[in-house]
Amino acid sequence: MPASKLSSVMNERTLEFALVPLVQTALKEHFDRAVPIYFWKSREGNRHSLAIHGDRPVRLLALFGRRPKMAAGGVAIEGKLNYQLLEFAKQAHEFGIASIAGFSPVTALFDLAKHPTIYWILLSQVKQDNEWGDVLFHSVPTTGGETLIDTSGLPLPVVSTADIPLAVRDTSNVMSFAAAVEAMSELRSTLSGNGGFFPWLGSGYKPVYFLIPSN
Repeated sequence: MPASKLSSVMNERTLEFALVPLVQTALKEHFDRAVPIYFWKSREGNRHSLAIHGDRPVRLLALFGRRPKMAAGGVAIEGKLNYQLLEFAKQAHEFGIASIAGFSPVTALFDLAKHPTIYWILLSQVKQDNEWGDVLFHSVPTTGGETLIDTSGLPLPVVSTADIPLAVRDTSNVMSFAAAVEAMSELRSTLSGNGGFFPWLGSGYKPVYFLIPSN
């Protein structure tokens, strides 16, 4: 079905409210603590914050929610990874920051309170047909349950909730809080530089970051 015929009952932030506690709990199992933040350089990254936290060693994880898109009958059809997120993930990987997307094929807002199925996608490992191409996907049954398949028929790199800390351990470098602020600021510039036909408006995409103290 054409993307123009699909709709959704939520935006990404609504889904992220359900995703964040799951990620935080998983990270705390491995790293003891994890603090979700919505980064503004003029707030979390200002001089007062740097004076308090600047030398503290941390790791970072970036999370994006991906809303389910549905046909008229209310059936969850697909999700989308916009090319801006995939470009962000490449840059984040170079900074030593893991990035994931969370997708849930729910068909109603109230389903978010019923322990829905969540797919966690390792964004830096997603393959694109071309540099500026979005990746569309849908869930399909497998012998082990279900997985996410893109429009080329290839499975997306999905991990379980319990494996999120392993992805952080394998990808996210330990850095000072001050260095983390600079990295998050640079990555915001990466997203803002992909504003499409109206680049001065910036990007509507902004991740939830998890600050993970290393000691």
